[in-house]
Amino acid sequence: MRRPRVQLILPLACIVGAFVLVARSAAPADAIPGPPQPNTTASDSGAILVKYRPSTTAAQATFVQVARGDQTAGGIPELSVTRLKVPRGQAKQSAASYQQSGLVDFAEEDSTVSTQLTPNDPYFASAYPTTTFGKTSQWAPQFVSAPAAWDTTQGDAAITIAIVDTGIDAGYPDLQGKIVGGTSFIGKLADENGHGTHVAGIAAADTNNGAGVAGICPRCTLMPVRVLDANGSGLLSDVAAGIIYAADHGARVINLSLGGTSASQTMHAAIDYAFAHNALPVAAMGNSSTTTPLEPARWYNALSVAAVDRNGARATFSSYGPQTDVAAPGVGILSTLPTYAVTLTQKYKQGYDALSGTSMATPVVSGLAGLVLSRNPTLTAAQVKGIIEATAGDGSSFNADTGFGVVNAAKAVALAAHTDGTPPNVGAIAPSSATSASKTVLLAATPTDAGGVHHVDFVIDGQRAGSPGTAGSTGGGKKGATTTAAAWSTSWDSRTVWNGPRPMTVVAFDDAGNPTSADSPISVNNAYATAAWTMHLCNPATSSCPYYALESLPLTHAAVAHLQVNWTYTAVSGYTNATMWASIFDGFTQQLLFTQGTSLDFLPDVRLCGCTANSIGTGMAGTLRKGGGAATDVTLTVTYPD
Repeated sequence: MRRPRVQLILPLACIVGAFVLVARSAAPADAIPGPPQPNTTASDSGAILVKYRPSTTAAQATFVQVARGDQTAGGIPELSVTRLKVPRGQAKQSAASYQQSGLVDFAEEDSTVSTQLTPNDPYFASAYPTTTFGKTSQWAPQFVSAPAAWDTTQGDAAITIAIVDTGIDAGYPDLQGKIVGGTSFIGKLADENGHGTHVAGIAAADTNNGAGVAGICPRCTLMPVRVLDANGSGLLSDVAAGIIYAADHGARVINLSLGGTSASQTMHAAIDYAFAHNALPVAAMGNSSTTTPLEPARWYNALSVAAVDRNGARATFSSYGPQTDVAAPGVGILSTLPTYAVTLTQKYKQGYDALSGTSMATPVVSGLAGLVLSRNPTLTAAQVKGIIEATAGDGSSFNADTGFGVVNAAKAVALAAHTDGTPPNVGAIAPSSATSASKTVLLAATPTDAGGVHHVDFVIDGQRAGSPGTAGSTGGGKKGATTTAAAWSTSWDSRTVWNGPRPMTVVAFDDAGNPTSADSPISVNNAYATAAWTMHLCNPATSSCPYYALESLPLTHAAVAHLQVNWTYTAVSGYTNATMWASIFDGFTQQLLFTQGTSLDFLPDVRLCGCTANSIGTGMAGTLRKGGGAATDVTLTVTYPD
């Protein structure tokens, strides 16, 4: 497995990112990746993140760590998360072992995150000779009506936007004097990649100063929080810690132009922590052009951002789907790059250049959030989110490509000064907590508000379930799909979670952006189906005996999956580091688990996608001496809700 890390969010020509691709690089949608090579050994961060249950004593935690030989290597005390060093290549196995101990709320690999970049201010109206897009001028501020918003406010130095990224060139003419505080979790604070400086310029570069470009919130201040290295990659634990640092040090907006493919409860907790501390996380959906959002954009309390082009259409690289909140310009966005040599300036120009990606769309929205808070600093993070959503697009409808639509700075700033502080009523909720849910479920509410209801979200396990419920039709989860549902309702496939009680929170927003919520837990009860394959595998492979098997499991619905692999070696000679692996592919990400143990029991983050690209598999890996090899009889079993 690749070392799971966090990465920046630019498109394909640059650093297409995802917490440096979890387990295995993301593949083009529907292109089933091949197996690892027969001499592959597992490779990962060599660390896991564990949150012990409140009932677990310190002595119990110490005992299990000592028994396993794992060492404490820091942690995130604000989240009660401990970081443990484990044998490299065994992070997923170790996390599964802790999870099965009954002592933890969760245990997970400390995976990788990455940037999401694809590869009177003079360039506000005049063209600049860019590396990739020819002569171009700024178009994002005009596209989101920022100049009209600036007639009301250009921001306030009391409103700080944290850039959790690769750092910021603090000496840059358009940025100097705007930097407040900041820290680095991976070395010096200076930007060695260039991504963070570019993002910072989009959000808050000085405006009307006769130099460079115009930021969306030019009088807001910037807080650099460095969590990514010179390659635009970093650990999930550092990103989570960076989010907490920003929230604890006064940031009102936290820009996250980065992402990872693994669902992380640590990141979920960090996003909720920031939101509860009145800091709004704004996160990039990702550049995979799939309906799978990145981490942390998947979590409900992050305002997730897709990218659009100059025509207002979803950028071809942008991820999309029901968890998209809003969209902003993300193609050919001119902004600041360090005035010294860094990774990106090996290809792009020092000073200024145009880049693309949901990495670029995200700070447009972060800058807008800064303007809204500058207009009314008493607003909560939830109200800022609601105002930005209520004023995006046509002000009412939702679609899978761009969420509620392209943000509108002028309308959002105007609404920020509203005097309507009364939230809506959620009303009756269906299904009731006494109802058992199975297969596809209609989730519905009956909200009311004197000034008008904007939408209703149904939040299950920290993520939006289905599309938001609106007064009319809503976009479906597939590209171009539109379904007409009853007002304030959505469809949700309960087979995407395991059976049992599930917390559900229903959140209603009115047309002024005021939210209210009600908890209404549901109970999921689906029948389980099992498919099994038996095979004989050999390493090295022969014409009649392969070293791996990839099996197809075509389903018409998405589903969680439980993989089990059992085997018996029938021959071993001159064969060391004997390893078996299991894999699952959902049309976007392949996740692998390796073991040198006696069986595999795998509950992957990746779900069966309900598409023809579903693939599960198993295979052998090991070190061959001359003339050596091994053979084994294998049973592969997958269990899933049907």
